[in-house]
Amino acid sequence: MRTRGLLLLVLLLPLSGCPFGAALPPSRTEVGQAFTTVNGGALAPNFHLKTGAHMAGASLNPRFPVDVGAGYLLESVQRDGPPGRGWVHGAYLEATLPLREIGPRSRGFWGGRAELLWDSAGPATQTRLGAGVAARIGVEWFTLGEGTSPFHSRCAAGVVYHRGATALGFFAEGGYQWLPEGRGAMIATAGISVRLPFMAMIGIGIPYCK
Repeated sequence: MRTRGLLLLVLLLPLSGCPFGAALPPSRTEVGQAFTTVNGGALAPNFHLKTGAHMAGASLNPRFPVDVGAGYLLESVQRDGPPGRGWVHGAYLEATLPLREIGPRSRGFWGGRAELLWDSAGPATQTRLGAGVAARIGVEWFTLGEGTSPFHSRCAAGVVYHRGATALGFFAEGGYQWLPEGRGAMIATAGISVRLPFMAMIGIGIPYCK
């Protein structure tokens, strides 16, 4: 019955108002504390943020065979000269494999990541490139689900669909970066991760409704 109602809504959308829709890929976002030593120097704390699309978020299998993900990363870095602390941006490609299930709703994983790094702190804000590699291990507590949730208001109505895993976890990783400024850095990072399922929304809005 729910499927027939959803199909009817899709067919009637163009006839009754302004249709709209959006979709979000299955994602994983991580925030953590990185500790970096550049060219064998003192250990310095740095901020770490990474977010991207990850296949395992759309799976209803608690032991996904392999999670492949790609996305964006941001890290602070301590520079020798002015302007002092700066930011390094990057794109990453990652693959992780499952470990033994820790419990009915918890699982571990291990894997590796390749990074393309860049900044704009060179002469005349010239973009400089670097690279990095990392190995990681982690654990997460998750729920799996699939379903639809209708919504409506005075000016709009529609339905939201979700499929996959919602999870909260912890991770630790270590690696090496060839920084865009030309120095090499060993880096260790630990933090929390949030995984979200695939989500899509379709609906209709009444023009000029207030």
